[in-house]
Amino acid sequence: MTSTTSSPGMAARDSIAGQLHARLHALEPRAERHAPEALRAFAELRRGVGHRFGDVAGADAALLGLIHFPPDEDGLPPRMTPQLGRLLDDALMVASLAAFGRPAVAPTTSASASSGRRSFGTDCRPLRATRPTAAEALFRSILGAEREDLDVHLRRAIVLLGGDGHLLDVASLVRDLGRWGYDARPVQKRWAYDFWAQSGTEFDDAPKGKT
Repeated sequence: MTSTTSSPGMAARDSIAGQLHARLHALEPRAERHAPEALRAFAELRRGVGHRFGDVAGADAALLGLIHFPPDEDGLPPRMTPQLGRLLDDALMVASLAAFGRPAVAPTTSASASSGRRSFGTDCRPLRATRPTAAEALFRSILGAEREDLDVHLRRAIVLLGGDGHLLDVASLVRDLGRWGYDARPVQKRWAYDFWAQSGTEFDDAPKGKT
């Protein structure tokens, strides 16, 4: 398992996550207007559902058309490393599922998005009202899943989000996937908190003594 110490690659992950979020958000209205390039991008990304980066050339090309990397000293994109490969796997999974389920991408200017308050737990929280039984069971499966099994569970959740008109924070999902295997399970803890935590007036159900 991975420790919770941050790695140099987290800055690159943050950058790619933000870029992907912004580009998918910008593609949505163009796809609704049937702009050919937007429809083509979503169609190619959908081909990547259930696959890793490198498996489906069209999906790989569509993903890399949405994001850009800072050049190395030789002016070329950074060299492929296992860490970069994992980042591209995560980015393709999120982009392909967003194209497949078509939830609305959370506006980047919203208060919760800009303050870092959103997570996939926040995104799925409205499903507790619209699909309470399915949402509870599905979210328990998500939190208990290993990274290699997440695709199928996230796919079901994102389809429900799209079908019920709820938002998806693409950026936070890509970022959190980079920390999924940490020993302290910080991502799972935050998602669980954001999905189930209650707010409101404190209550006391302890028996009252006689006056």
